[in-house]
Amino acid sequence: MKVFLTGASGVMGRSSIDALHQAGHSVVGLARTPKSAAQIEALGAQSCPGDIYDAVALEAGMRGCDAVANLATKVPVGPAALRPGSLRAVDRIRTHGTKVVADAARKADIGR
Repeated sequence: MKVFLTGASGVMGRSSIDALHQAGHSVVGLARTPKSAAQIEALGAQSCPGDIYDAVALEAGMRGCDAVANLATKVPVGPAALRPGSLRAVDRIRTHGTKVVADAARKADIGR
């Protein structure tokens, strides 16, 4: 199976790439930056340039995949987590970003 991952260069994404490979699957990971693309590729996955709000890039990267796993997040850590509004970015990812990912998956005809 070929799996498309958002959040592929994060902690959960990197672990998921390894677990998916061990289970015999191939992985395409969404990469916002050249640095994250290099990290994803170093783990043996194919990188797809774009971000969680870029419906065109998501749909293009998802073409030919069998499943999508949305692992994107941006949880603040340490003192930054205590600041007012510190969860705005993660809230936007989980509400708007999730909708964009789901819509792209439907357009790319992904069943899982």
